[in-house]
Amino acid sequence: RLFWFVCVGNVSFASCYMGLIGREVQRHFGVSNAVPMGPWWFWPAYGCYMALTCGLGYISFKRPACDIFIAGATQFPTTFYCLGALGIRKWPQKNSKKVAVGKETSIELVSPMYRAMYYIGFIANAPLLPLYPVLVQYTDMTLGGVNT
Repeated sequence: RLFWFVCVGNVSFASCYMGLIGREVQRHFGVSNAVPMGPWWFWPAYGCYMALTCGLGYISFKRPACDIFIAGATQFPTTFYCLGALGIRKWPQKNSKKVAVGKETSIELVSPMYRAMYYIGFIANAPLLPLYPVLVQYTDMTLGGVNT
């Protein structure tokens, strides 16, 4: 049970880090007042609440692979907070007037490749949640194969 909590509890608590990342992205790059920042302690409190919920047994214990996905679903708000903080931003166009080196704003230093990595990194696991039961139920794959 301890190892289960270490694994699933950390997935539950990851919302804390993701929310703090989104908050900093909003603070440095975000559109003013478009995405609420809230107090800094909100995301650590949310992460602690989710980890405590996990530790008290409100997240299954029956099928550990499913428990990870249930814990991962708690990251939904923070994922879209992060995506929204950067996604609604208007970005400088490639053909826009260049500023002198050293006088760029922080937003001009974030290249399209890094923005794409940010978006893909946050949203890439989202299809796994609905796909997991489909793979288990309707394919010949073993549960261990689906989990890996």
